[in-house]
Amino acid sequence: MSKTNLLFDIQDIQVLTFLNKHKEVWRNGDLSAPYWRLIHNNKGISELFFKRNIENRRVSLPKEILIIVPPGIEYSCSNTSPVDHMEITFSLSGPPLSVLKSYLSFPYEKESKTIIETLIHSPGNHNRELPQQLILNLLRHAQSKMLIRQTSNDERLNQAIMLMKDNPERPLSNSFLAEKASMSVNGFARLFREKMGRTPYEYQLILRIEKACILLQYSDKSIEMIAEESGFTNRFHFSKAFKNIQLISPVQFRKVKNLNSN
Repeated sequence: MSKTNLLFDIQDIQVLTFLNKHKEVWRNGDLSAPYWRLIHNNKGISELFFKRNIENRRVSLPKEILIIVPPGIEYSCSNTSPVDHMEITFSLSGPPLSVLKSYLSFPYEKESKTIIETLIHSPGNHNRELPQQLILNLLRHAQSKMLIRQTSNDERLNQAIMLMKDNPERPLSNSFLAEKASMSVNGFARLFREKMGRTPYEYQLILRIEKACILLQYSDKSIEMIAEESGFTNRFHFSKAFKNIQLISPVQFRKVKNLNSN
């Protein structure tokens, strides 16, 4: 695959967490998240249940496969015997991607196995590059099989989207984005809604809430600080927007996600 056709590179992958833990009970009814999740269960009997799949709602997790679940997918997990659970959460910069299924499945082959065993057996020594390389290998394989693609193939829109993703806390006006895309304001707004299914403002709001979700789950920062860092004027404005999208308050979200991570 030529370099010009690649959708992302290693620097586009931000690893959020790496978890490797023996779990007697691995059961949760709501694992939807605004980030990607790579899962491998070694030993034990376990499965994922995808709520919106028409086919293959239940996916068993033998040690011979790896699973990547994209952001926003509603699913649950369960086990009937103890599992050795490895999980990497990550986000991607660059243009948004469309995934053709609720999950991506990969064989647990030599290269992936080598990286994962290194991560597991040297937990204090691994750096970000090893999980990044593992994720990059898997996603490029998925791209080669045409299982993922860019949501938009319009370079003008992609440039504007990358600006929004790189600066989620900074409100960017349609006139600013249209100028960067070398388009008229009306033409840009119309094309964006046509390709992305929402207005630029709505898309930016979702990005800000996604950033807030990550901070709520993976930092000890106060709600006020998270609101400010996510681009909201105050806690009230932030909480209202958050609940409109996530259907629960920031405080409830943090409590639920912290319980789920144990």
